[in-house]
This record gives sequence, structure tokens and C-alpha cells, in this order.
Amino acid sequence: MKWGEVRAHLQSIDSLARYLGVGKDTLFRLCRTSSRCYVRGEEPKDSGGVREFYKPRGELKEIQRLIHKSILLFAPSHEAIHGYRKKRNQRTAAMPHLKKDMLVKADIKTFFPSVKPKQVYDAFMGIGLPHCVADMLTKLCTHADQLPQGAPTSPMVANLLWLRPARRIQGVADKHGFGHTILGDDVFLSGKKRAAKYKSFLKRVISEEGFRANDRKTIAVSHNGPQTVAGLSVNQKVNVPKAYRKALRNEIYRYALSGEDENGLARQKGRASLEGKIAYVKQFNSLQGAKLQQKLAAGRK
Repeated sequence: MKWGEVRAHLQSIDSLARYLGVGKDTLFRLCRTSSRCYVRGEEPKDSGGVREFYKPRGELKEIQRLIHKSILLFAPSHEAIHGYRKKRNQRTAAMPHLKKDMLVKADIKTFFPSVKPKQVYDAFMGIGLPHCVADMLTKLCTHADQLPQGAPTSPMVANLLWLRPARRIQGVADKHGFGHTILGDDVFLSGKKRAAKYKSFLKRVISEEGFRANDRKTIAVSHNGPQTVAGLSVNQKVNVPKAYRKALRNEIYRYALSGEDENGLARQKGRASLEGKIAYVKQFNSLQGAKLQQKLAAGRK
């Protein structure tokens, strides 16, 4: 189904309810009571500290799943956006930046928590939905004055928020022959050495769209340095970075040295974690993955 066909079903609250197969009264009730339908949680960040998330439950969770499946999956996107889209992923986001003289990248600081309901509403209006439907979908998809990380609708709503900046950045990329991709809260440009001059441009676009760039992660890296896109090295081929593989070898070594008197369940989970990381390496480098698998097999079972 094309977006135009979907949008035709979203011209009023009545038609939205019919399209989703739920009662109109249910939608209004969930809009009023959505704040009581979330469970707050925390998880550690790789960079330190904790990440706060909100997970919906009950009826709201089911409605959000319907919105995701029946509306958001058909919404307009941009060719540069690679997150949460069919046949697009970490690898496809990295490929346009392979073997480039200069890589410029930026990310939005605390992306999901920084998204305000007004921005979500504007994004729904921007894809042609009427005020009443955009307003209701915004209320159903936001919580605590933010885009809740943990809701099934949030990743695709985030893609909608990237639509306008993606078009702006693509205009510059086309003009200068730069590669351009977006994944999650990260945006990438690559090309000749002059691409380095566009670091401030990326920061300005992010700022003008109502966000704040993470200064520490907004950088330009020449081909002489470690160029990574979406966690993958792109200097010579799309690969898992050497630093990741080295850290994994050290983990395998520590696992092999650990004693058999260690808690059995903890050891089993540790091995499963290592096998998962090795499988990830194998996706991009079968030879290195096989070597890591051999090292794990040589250690204590």
C-alpha cells in the first residue's frame, strides 16, 4: 500500500479509528490517560551514566503497534535515512562512505528525550495529515514532554523528524558530490578533503531543526585516521573496527582464564555473549570471525 492510500484513511478521527480498527472513544481515552500507561526504566550507557526509557503497556502499547504497522511503515522517508527501514541497515548506511578522503559526522545530543511534542506534531503535519489526526497521533506517541525511548512508534517517528534536515543536507551533498547517510541520531557526509568544511553546516542544520549537536561526536576524520560509520570501519572495506576486535579477543582471553568454580549460569551467559559478538564480527569479516571462534573453542567450555 502506498502512502497516498493510507493518508486517505486518515482525514478525520472517525476515519483514523476505523482504519486502526478501534473505537473512537478508546483513542480519546488513551490520549487523556496515556501518562499512566508507561513504565520507567534505566539502562547503562556505553559512555557511562544511565539512559532513561519509558515503555508503554496495555492498550496503549497495542495502539502504538497498530500505528507503527498501519501508518508509520508507509510514511514518506528519504533515501539517506537507513534506520528502521526494510533492506536498510548498519551496512547500507556505511557503504556510501567507503574509501573517502574525508568523513564528517555529527549526532544529536540526547535525541529521543530532546524531541518535543510540537516537533512530532509538525512532523505529522509535514506528511499531509490534518490537524485533528496529527494532534491525536502526537498525544498517543509522546510522553513526559518527549519521544519515549522504548515505545514501538518512536523509531519511525524519529525518521519523520529527519525528513526535513535530510533534504537540506542532501542538497549540499548533491552539489558537491558527497556521500550522505543518516542512521538513528547520527548523520554522515563524506567525499574529498573539502568535506571537512561542512562540519559547521551539519551543526547548524541540527540546531535550526530544534536540536543540539553533540560537540564531542561532531568531527571530521581524514582517510589517515580511523573512519567509522554506524560503528563500522570504512577506511578500506566495511569492517568491524580493530579496537572492537581487540577488545573481544581480550574478553575471550579473560573467559578462558576464569575458573570452573565460577557460577555456572554466569559462565553460560558469558559464553553466549561472546558467541553473539563473534557472530557480529563474522557478518563483516568471516576470516577474523573464524579466528575468534577458534580462540573461544580453545578456552574452557
